Amino acid sequence: MLDVLPGNPLDLCVEVAPNGDELVHAPSLPGFSVRVVRGASRDRCVGARLSAYARWLAAAGLAPRGQIDAVRGLDWMVVESVAGAPVWISGNAAALFSVDRRALSNSEVTDHLDVVAAALSDMASATARLSARGRAHGRRTGGRSIDEALTHVGNCIWWYASRIDDELPEPPEFPREPPLVRCIRLLADVRPYLLGVPARARARVHVPTRFLTNDPRETWTHAKACRREAEHAL
Repeated sequence: MLDVLPGNPLDLCVEVAPNGDELVHAPSLPGFSVRVVRGASRDRCVGARLSAYARWLAAAGLAPRGQIDAVRGLDWMVVESVAGAPVWISGNAAALFSVDRRALSNSEVTDHLDVVAAALSDMASATARLSARGRAHGRRTGGRSIDEALTHVGNCIWWYASRIDDELPEPPEFPREPPLVRCIRLLADVRPYLLGVPARARARVHVPTRFLTNDPRETWTHAKACRREAEHAL
């Protein structure tokens, strides 16, 4: 699954928010991203996140032992740094990095979507015993309840795919469908779509015209959509 080799540094791409916070990505590790608040040690944050990511890969069964050990031993280097929006705020634009302009192979697309599936499995395990009242917790404090958060995850699974296709049909909605079941259904719909994008179209830069972020000129590619699918879910 992982495109990492012992002895080779991990390429990092960094979004720098106006307040100095950073969102650090490792595009060769599907789903990997870490927030570094202003004044914190980027190296320390990346190192801690790599360790947690390796443990998660092992628990999810997404990589053989040798690859997981390779992740734990990686050094890293920043290959691109761009100005970005405040991090982890819904509605803000996400950076398009140079690496996002490459055409992903089908195996790479599958790796990203397998991370989404594994993250959904974790969500199912974490919420399986909650009552309806428990899943509604958080609503009164102004934050998302668990059900609202899961609905948001499902929305984004479809929305990321729609960033590269203004004609992608909106998915059907079933009023009594549990939010997590909806997430799984939407991923099942999105997977063949993202795998079916022709190779010649995968490096094309697209500016969506519907359901926009706070930056109506935000640019997307197939690789960025797949990267954000995995990062957001994980």
